[in-house]
Amino acid sequence: IALLELVSAPVQVIAVAGLYRTGKSFFLNLLAGCIGPHASKRGFGVGSTSESCTRGIDVFITEGKCGGHIVLLDTEGLASMEQDEAYDA
Repeated sequence: IALLELVSAPVQVIAVAGLYRTGKSFFLNLLAGCIGPHASKRGFGVGSTSESCTRGIDVFITEGKCGGHIVLLDTEGLASMEQDEAYDA
């Protein structure tokens, strides 16, 4: 919450949810400009194994190209092999 209190208006929020290991973090990194030859920011963690990288919700705030800020919300993947029936019940 303290991080969000530092953000001035206008704010655009983008949240991504879906099955685990389907590229949610990678997609958000593309939107944030954290991937590519001119990337100067560090975004969401991505991995090369079947293990999940995101737990809960990760937040990344970047400046928008048209002013304001973009708040990116990366959610934990659904149906991870690391979860059991009692997880998040």
